[in-house]
Amino acid sequence: MKFGLLRHAKVLFAKHLFSTGNSYNDFIEDYEHAEVENLNFKIPIQEFPICFVSSLPRAIKTAEMVYEGSFTITDELREVDNKSIYYKNVITPTLLRSAAQRIGWYLNSSKVAETRHESNRRADDLLKKLLLTSHNNTLLITHGLFMHCLMRALKEKGFEGKRIYIPKNATLYVFENKKLK
Repeated sequence: MKFGLLRHAKVLFAKHLFSTGNSYNDFIEDYEHAEVENLNFKIPIQEFPICFVSSLPRAIKTAEMVYEGSFTITDELREVDNKSIYYKNVITPTLLRSAAQRIGWYLNSSKVAETRHESNRRADDLLKKLLLTSHNNTLLITHGLFMHCLMRALKEKGFEGKRIYIPKNATLYVFENKKLK
């Protein structure tokens, strides 16, 4: 059995150099609905007869471009929320603000919307459900940070695949468990 992980297409959106907490949150909201780069490849339904897609627009647009079959949209594959929680009234470099948010996630800060433990549990629960309902190859179209949670959960369940530090947009990563047919 195989799982294919695909990060959404590259988002066509200019980043702001500096932001306050509110302007950062506005930036993130605009990013969520921005257009994505056109893709010129297809993932055949014969290779992955089942496909689940994050409910965020950039993932849905990616699925519409690359997947040949019908797909199921789910919140379970959404990216980890990245709203500003630190220094809301201070102008800081946007990159620093984003990094602080992700560090808070990694350290399981109670201030973030979803901690690393909660994200990992979400990935575990999703994969358990998918493994109980089907043994068909499954494509998951999702987001960069959440892909790390999925990779960890897949490895724990005996799947092997390439270790990915920074998932590339629109690149298919395959994880296989040869014991599951």
